[in-house]
Amino acid sequence: MKTFLVTGAYGKVGRAVVAGLVARGDRVVAIDLMAGDLDGVPVRQLDLIDRRAVDEAITGCDGVIHLGAHPRPEGRPGEEILANNVLSTYVVLDAAHRHGNIPVVLASSGSIYGTAWSPQVTYQSEVPVTEDNALAYVDPYALSKDVAERIGAMVARQGVGVIALRFHWVITPTEIADQVRLAD
Repeated sequence: MKTFLVTGAYGKVGRAVVAGLVARGDRVVAIDLMAGDLDGVPVRQLDLIDRRAVDEAITGCDGVIHLGAHPRPEGRPGEEILANNVLSTYVVLDAAHRHGNIPVVLASSGSIYGTAWSPQVTYQSEVPVTEDNALAYVDPYALSKDVAERIGAMVARQGVGVIALRFHWVITPTEIADQVRLAD
């Protein structure tokens, strides 16, 4: 049995990750901006820019799944998106390094390419779109994901195993059913 720190435990991906880890018999240290219970797993309220609190939460963990970030920019000013998504990623990944190079799965986004939330039409220079495509975003959300991945690369150079997953349009089965019901 391994112990995993899951940030953003109440998010769409976080809930699924917590359930999957518990189902396979792992121990989960679940944290989010609100406390509570997630199918029998206590969720601790924690601000990810609080270094001491993150240090306490990560102690004894074998891995980190960092999902704690704004999942979309709607209704948030750019400085809030950047402050939250970038600083929280730095604090969590730095803690993973300082606590013995604990491996990290880092949530990024397909929005990094700049096509999802851009205030203007953006294009990719080539298809298929891969991680090698040039990033040409003009919005702060994409910038926050780019910087988060660069933080991951930096701590990887320090010995932390890091993988960044670029999620695209995370949607639950209920949301899919709602979309179908509302469609023409």
